[in-house]
Amino acid sequence: MGNNGPYATAPRPCDNRKVTVLPQIPDGLELVRSTPEFDQDSVPKALLNAHRVAIGVWGLAVVGSGTLDFTFEDDGITHRLQAGESMVIPPSQLHHVAPVGDVSFHVEFYRDPVH
Repeated sequence: MGNNGPYATAPRPCDNRKVTVLPQIPDGLELVRSTPEFDQDSVPKALLNAHRVAIGVWGLAVVGSGTLDFTFEDDGITHRLQAGESMVIPPSQLHHVAPVGDVSFHVEFYRDPVH
């Protein structure tokens, strides 16, 4: 994904806490699969609770329309993602999402092609 990051515009924290450096997908990883498009009614309950991607796998939550709150459990900061924005999810990092009204989004999964 390189130095330009995985998204066109950075998401905004939902509170006034210090903004942390957001992760980026390392160069050289390949897309291995994507979830179907979810909306506020079809989002799996597991995504609404703390969960993680597998070891060695990076995720990318991509918002197609509407608004999605994305929270990393370790710092508790919620990032509000709008249509066209995305959030990189490092391997094994606990996180959850919460739709804010009508939303559509999917998750892409990347890994090193030699593994």
